[in-house]
Amino acid sequence: MSAEHIIWDWNGTLFADGEALIDSTIDAFTHAGLGAITREAYQLHHRQPIPEFYEQLVGRRLTRVEQGLLDKSFQAAYLGRRERIELTEDAVKALETWRDANGSQSLLSMHPHDRLMPLVKKFDIGDFFVRVDGLVGTEFARKAPHLQRHLDHIGVPADRVLLVGDSVDDARAAMACGVSCVLYHAGPNALHALDHFVALGVPVVKGLLEAVSMVLDGSEQFVIATD
Repeated sequence: MSAEHIIWDWNGTLFADGEALIDSTIDAFTHAGLGAITREAYQLHHRQPIPEFYEQLVGRRLTRVEQGLLDKSFQAAYLGRRERIELTEDAVKALETWRDANGSQSLLSMHPHDRLMPLVKKFDIGDFFVRVDGLVGTEFARKAPHLQRHLDHIGVPADRVLLVGDSVDDARAAMACGVSCVLYHAGPNALHALDHFVALGVPVVKGLLEAVSMVLDGSEQFVIATD
């Protein structure tokens, strides 16, 4: 597979907020009185959609009130950390390298669009992308339909696109849309245990520049993920 376009994920990929997401979830469970959550438990059970993930962590169905309290507590905890979060260490270099190789790229995020755009502006990376899409309104937080709309807008054939993300949901969305995928694992701050990625059979990298280099030097045969 020879990609001509890279779609970048935001949270946990370009934006190094894995630690903040984990710690904010731990804080939310404590605030809601639902017990202590460890980092290891978070990584072991992480999944989408988030309400199902919360139920996996607590080991039972949660009421609507409990889910609402968890969401409110998480948002408050995450907001308190967000302004201190930086881009992933090699994010800009990866974007520059792909641009300089005449590849096109875009940004697709499950972060609300109205919160995403100020962050893109803050880090002055908007010019790298032909399109930036976050979630709008009350869209359901699964990535596959969001990715398909994004592909329709950018107009690049799916078999010429590579999605670089950091979650199982990214890989499954790529599979559903006929797009190849590379997953970035951030080590101790990754949202998933590494075993989750290995089971998917997609390439896993420890840095974003590594993902770009793999495409440019042809060192990896990319395939569309399958269940």
